[in-house]
Amino acid sequence: MERVVTGGVDSFIMLDAIVSHDSEHMVTRTRLDRAPVWLAVECMAQAAALHLRAALDFGRHAFLLGVREVVFAAESGEEARLCGVLECSVIRTGETEAGAGYTVACHLLPVEKGVEGVSVARGELLCASVPYSPQFPEAVLRPRYERLFQVCTREG
Repeated sequence: MERVVTGGVDSFIMLDAIVSHDSEHMVTRTRLDRAPVWLAVECMAQAAALHLRAALDFGRHAFLLGVREVVFAAESGEEARLCGVLECSVIRTGETEAGAGYTVACHLLPVEKGVEGVSVARGELLCASVPYSPQFPEAVLRPRYERLFQVCTREG
């Protein structure tokens, strides 16, 4: 039996805002409306890869290489839907010339004051970085991700 999985979102870019960032970590926010819970992993992966690109001054292409582990919160069943603002935190745990490891976590922000946010997932990701090449053209990718970073940090 074939099972088709759809994203449930209108855009490939899953980051709406960068709340904070420095050389070791980044916190992002994404507004979701009835998105599948597994899209939290995509949000975390995009945040980690964008952090690595920025840490490298956008001088190399970066992408998700692997997922070591992702643990979904007990209330996040396969059919769960994410509604609201998802906040993702990525912390760089190690780096080589070829990439970086990240500890990641995300939660839904509370909708009212005094109420705690809801944990969605946490885990460990590995991002690779490679030189720009004909397969990963600098003229296309570098300005795209520099602009995304500027827009998400409200610097652009």
